[in-house]
Amino acid sequence: MLTCLGLEGLTQPKVPTAVAYDPEDNSSFKWGGQLTWRDDHVQEVKLLLDPDQTKPSYLPSNNIKSELKKLPKDAVDVAADFIGAIYRHSILKIESRVPRDYLALCQRSFVLSVPAVWSDKAKERTLQVSILDYLIYF
Repeated sequence: MLTCLGLEGLTQPKVPTAVAYDPEDNSSFKWGGQLTWRDDHVQEVKLLLDPDQTKPSYLPSNNIKSELKKLPKDAVDVAADFIGAIYRHSILKIESRVPRDYLALCQRSFVLSVPAVWSDKAKERTLQVSILDYLIYF
């Protein structure tokens, strides 16, 4: 299980899908557990992949289209940034426990899954995100 250390030093069992870009540099952003309620951020990044899909009733009723306007990039690029951040964090955690030379010999496999209830558009855009990340990191 991937855990993320938050700003208050608390270990979180699940990484919040939230991002906040630096207004001066859209390649710099805080994500997941780096954010607090005080940060101006966009939550539920993965749900932005299909703004027309109905949100689950247990989530806050943010206007997805206004959330998209807050972002300096397309939703696919934002999701790719987020997943890339998870990838980099995971590799750093693994490298801190496994000798780097040994890790270089190991084959790596990653599985990206989506909820079955997602729309075809959201699934297709998730595939686009994974291709972007594959091109960047492999």
